[in-house]
Amino acid sequence: AGGGAGGRVAIYYTTKTYDGTIQAFSGRGKDGGQFGGAGTIFLKSDGQTYGNLTIDNNGNTGGNTTIDAVNTFASINISGAANVTIKNTNITVTKFHPITSATLTIDRANLTINDGNLTLDSSTLIFKANVTLTTQGNITASSSTITNNVKLNATNLLIKSTSTITNNANLTADNLYLQSSSTITNNGNLTIKTTYSTESTTI
Repeated sequence: AGGGAGGRVAIYYTTKTYDGTIQAFSGRGKDGGQFGGAGTIFLKSDGQTYGNLTIDNNGNTGGNTTIDAVNTFASINISGAANVTIKNTNITVTKFHPITSATLTIDRANLTINDGNLTLDSSTLIFKANVTLTTQGNITASSSTITNNVKLNATNLLIKSTSTITNNANLTADNLYLQSSSTITNNGNLTIKTTYSTESTTI
């Protein structure tokens, strides 16, 4: 049997004096079964227009955590082996913290990142179907995997060491940089507008 999900924590406050840990990790299933999906932690002060969302599963790979309600966030932080899907919704975020040791799938959704950067560190990013990504900055992958199944436009696509990108649809980038030990597999249409740079890579 699978484990229980981490649940949802939402804290609205005027003054935050608590410095301890706030966590919403999932539990493990019976007899060493699968962990559940990571819970969500939402913090918002009275002085904020939008709050901060954290999804962290404490390094335990488990079930899916789905974001399917239209929302705007000051920041989103996904880490700790969380498996997150943004699905059938519109999400706007000012700052998307680096996705660290986690998986993010975007499926039939619109994601707008106002500060312009989407970064992966030892993580997986899947653009599944009918996705609109609005960002004027970098998509950066370090020791990560990106799978693209949609029409995707990027300003700067930076694929750093031991990363892999698989393009199965239409991928356009103003600038593409592939660092050492990185790989691109192109099964669709790949268009680079201005600059292409490679360093010990496989395409």
